[in-house]
Amino acid sequence: ATVVPLSSLHPPSSLAYFLSDAQCRSVIVGNDHSHELIKAAISNKSNLNPSIVQIDKASLLSKTTNEDMTD
Repeated sequence: ATVVPLSSLHPPSSLAYFLSDAQCRSVIVGNDHSHELIKAAISNKSNLNPSIVQIDKASLLSKTTNEDMTD
């Protein structure tokens, strides 16, 4: 797998180009406005149909204890 970082500062047309050129099958977005931005980018490109995986950034920052690891 290859990771292609995307910036929310790019317009949807540029994001659509990056997604199409990299032949992305999935896009991971945070819990900010990036989800809507990616949806806008792929809505105009009929050949793009990646799955959008939304994650909660706060849960990624939470501390994991050894007890959590054994579960």
